[in-house]
Amino acid sequence: MKRNTAILAAAAALLVSCGTNGTSVDVLGAWNVLSVNGEDVVLGELPTFTFSEDGTYSVFAGVNLINGEYVIDGDVLAMGE
Repeated sequence: MKRNTAILAAAAALLVSCGTNGTSVDVLGAWNVLSVNGEDVVLGELPTFTFSEDGTYSVFAGVNLINGEYVIDGDVLAMGE
């Protein structure tokens, strides 16, 4: 679970950094996590974040599935359980 939390936090930071000049980030759809803290993700299957229009997200990290809600306010992506 600790590794999943690290993946979640790193990917959230990466997604937020994709915005420019304080504009909102369009995160809808599926995103693969390729690296965390500069290190390549080495798993049988890349962790995938999926953001839906209804404000929910899911993260699949090989075996574990994480679900929750998210809110984007300007250039801030807030994710909860």
